[in-house]
Amino acid sequence: MAESSQTDSDGKSSTDGFRKYNIPLEQVPRLSFDDPRVDEYIGDMKPVLITGSNLIQSAMKWDLEYISEHMPNSNLTVIISKDHNFKYVNEKKLPQWPSSTLEPITTRWSSMTAQEFSTRIKSWKEGDERLYLQQVLDSSVGPQLVQDFLHFNWDWAKNKQKIHGWGPLTSNLLLISMEGERNTFYTDLFRLL
Repeated sequence: MAESSQTDSDGKSSTDGFRKYNIPLEQVPRLSFDDPRVDEYIGDMKPVLITGSNLIQSAMKWDLEYISEHMPNSNLTVIISKDHNFKYVNEKKLPQWPSSTLEPITTRWSSMTAQEFSTRIKSWKEGDERLYLQQVLDSSVGPQLVQDFLHFNWDWAKNKQKIHGWGPLTSNLLLISMEGERNTFYTDLFRLL
């Protein structure tokens, strides 16, 4: 028998702590990197959780402390919201839309060091603004993170790129959110074009 649960004003269930959304959900298949069905799912543009590829093994140590230590002076892009909803509107295109059809945008962009970001995340309490880090991984992130990045399993990734006819790698992002955030910032636009 399923447990009954109540949902608080922020949409979180009292039994499991996760937000409930009114959208149909399906279990995402979890497949080993060498399972031939992985390419079927990718080819059909269906979600699949791929295990065992060691794609980012060298980044498994990336936590807030590690990032703060190895990116001490980097100015990172942090998006701030008053709640768990992160929304973005291209303000240059805003005049094309009638203002009555848009919800107020409560998200703003900021720049802070990794230490500032880490401190704010660790000291966060209910009612504080929520943070979402979205940082391009390039040489500005510090030499140790660059070395970790260079040690990703690029052979496996390039093989998938070749099999599926993906274009060239253009950029990589470091994305760090707080638990329970709903984010529309990242969409794989290259797959949509």
